[in-house]
Amino acid sequence: MTYNDHHPHPPQPLTPHTRPQLELITNTNYREPQHQTPGVSTCSGAAHGGFLSRDPAALPDHVRDSFHVDATSSAKRLGSPWDYGWLVQNIVLIPVIHPDRAAWSSRLRENLKVDGVRIVAPVRTTDGRFINAGWRASVFVPGELGWRGDETIAAALRLDKALAQITIPDSFHLIDRKDIFSVADHAAWREEHDLVVLDPKDPTHETVAEWMPQIRKLMQPLVDINNNALPNQVTHADMFATTVYAGDRMPAVTDVVGVAHPYGYTAALALVDALLMNVVDVSVIERFRHVAALEQLILRGLLYRLYVHALHPGASSNSGTNLGLVCHTIMAYMSQRHGTI
Repeated sequence: MTYNDHHPHPPQPLTPHTRPQLELITNTNYREPQHQTPGVSTCSGAAHGGFLSRDPAALPDHVRDSFHVDATSSAKRLGSPWDYGWLVQNIVLIPVIHPDRAAWSSRLRENLKVDGVRIVAPVRTTDGRFINAGWRASVFVPGELGWRGDETIAAALRLDKALAQITIPDSFHLIDRKDIFSVADHAAWREEHDLVVLDPKDPTHETVAEWMPQIRKLMQPLVDINNNALPNQVTHADMFATTVYAGDRMPAVTDVVGVAHPYGYTAALALVDALLMNVVDVSVIERFRHVAALEQLILRGLLYRLYVHALHPGASSNSGTNLGLVCHTIMAYMSQRHGTI
């Protein structure tokens, strides 16, 4: 019996007319004050309180000074690709809540070279540090989230190739239980569903409760065509939300949210996010089928987004409906391709 025997009404093509208002909960786009929850970090590096204020006065003069920024220059608050930091002159000043992770990303980006991808450079303080008083800084690169699905996925593969040379920090193997993205990441890659407790009375958990068991039934060991286990390497858990475009220039990656998974996961998660944002259709899987264990990586990326949805206080019915549609689409595609699910 195929997947569609159980689901006789396959989803319509995912267009702006058939999709609810699109939402994607990423490591960066819930840095807004209204989404902060006491005691829980809801992004990869955000701080809290005044750091998230829309008032430029919340940007301390001593932070400007430490990162070589003129104290009299105007400040403009940027969007999610820049962690809602402040643009002053050509420097983006960004609050952090996980100094070790932010420092790791800055050290990485300072020297990382990727073919066909611009990596946003960090800025050191006057005394050579990457973090000062809870702030970091990056050189501003003009560009916007381009919603260029195929280009971003291809760039993610090039990024993974470069990241394969980077040593995996020990901290990547640890679960930060105060960070929902860390919990969701580890939960998605465990054999058992034992990190996230679902509440049947919580409407935002309905989508997760429906799809999580079905996805887990399809999960298999990650192996290449020769049945060799795929090794872990450094990958990026937020490629789609941190890649900006400006005309015909190469894509620019503003930050790297490090996680330890096999080559191709950065691209697989970007593919899932591109489907969630309706900038590609499911045929994109065929275009990147050369990636080893692509479908297994996609399933884990989809499971990660489901767990984020279950854990995040900002999750909405729209994002849940959207996730359900994409789960349905991917499962129907895999059923058609393999004959049964």
